[in-house]
Amino acid sequence: MSRGCVIALVVFGVSVVSLVVLLVIVPLYVFDVLDSAPRIPVSSFLTDDTVAAIAVDPNHEAFIAMLDQRGSRFSWFLPHEAGVVVDLDPARNKRTVTFAGSPKHLGPAFMMMFNEASKAAIQAAEQEEGTPGIDTWLTRSLTREKGAIVLRGEGAVDEESEALAGKHWPEVAPRTPVKLEGGHAIEVVMQNHSGEAILALEPFYRMEPEPAESTEAPSGADAETVEPAAEAEATDDSADAPEVEAPAKVTSLPESEAAETDENTGNAEAAEEQSAGPLLELASELKVIGDFTEAGDFKLVVTAHAKDQASAEESKKILDVVRDASATDAKENEITVTGGTTIAGDVVTGEFIYSGFKDRVGKWLDEMQRSQKF
Repeated sequence: MSRGCVIALVVFGVSVVSLVVLLVIVPLYVFDVLDSAPRIPVSSFLTDDTVAAIAVDPNHEAFIAMLDQRGSRFSWFLPHEAGVVVDLDPARNKRTVTFAGSPKHLGPAFMMMFNEASKAAIQAAEQEEGTPGIDTWLTRSLTREKGAIVLRGEGAVDEESEALAGKHWPEVAPRTPVKLEGGHAIEVVMQNHSGEAILALEPFYRMEPEPAESTEAPSGADAETVEPAAEAEATDDSADAPEVEAPAKVTSLPESEAAETDENTGNAEAAEEQSAGPLLELASELKVIGDFTEAGDFKLVVTAHAKDQASAEESKKILDVVRDASATDAKENEITVTGGTTIAGDVVTGEFIYSGFKDRVGKWLDEMQRSQKF
């Protein structure tokens, strides 16, 4: 073989290797496929103005084992951490909400795939009714910040939130810094020593009453049977008498319709009773910790520091109602909810133990595998 042929083969080989590196190996590193991206904790987004923070860390052995049963590898797609940080400015007039996620793998690919979709969603929210609690989006689409993927918006504190905070927390107290312990599957911390958490969060858990059903006058034959007395009375009246608007007729409803009406008018109250939001009217601090137990259950512990003994008793009632409602809803998915609530001085502790997740996820994986075969 001539020297020129050898040189050509070497050049060709080097070119092929270079192409493989450029087109395969480099993208695998760029998109965090061959290794893991650095972890950016939610706590790194806390500021001196933070009044509430939520952090979710799905990288726990029990959760990974549950997702990867049946031979799946869904856990590979889990992020390091994700969460929300809510700030309230010192003047208590403006909230800032930061959504942050720290992808373990495929973060750049996620940005490429969903950036335009996030931009369109933000534009649609601004053009329509918007997002409750957020008036302006400071990030126009998914944004990289500190290495995490971030969306951020802000909103003005409205009069309803101010009135609610002032009613239950009339005195402004110094703020306590929000700190996240880390290491938990779910961690929620709220500081509310002078109603600041209400100002920052109330629009997000506000229960709007459902519109009342309009009552229309009966028509046709039914109208003729109901109206004769009114028509006769109108006929007997003097023509010179001043016009007076007839009062609305009050008719008794059947028991079934009356019950339905009571249910509709009580929807907002019932929804509020099943929400933990009202705890902010009673507690100066609120913390929620969620972890998996050795038995494979998921346990949520809610700790509320009530402002007085009466508030502690009321907080216990709210937690018990929320647990009962959760048990009813979870029963449809073959998940049981147990636990109890205790009071020690002004500290109220409620436990929510969710059992049956592993079996439910296993059935879901079986259904997915069967659907993929067809």
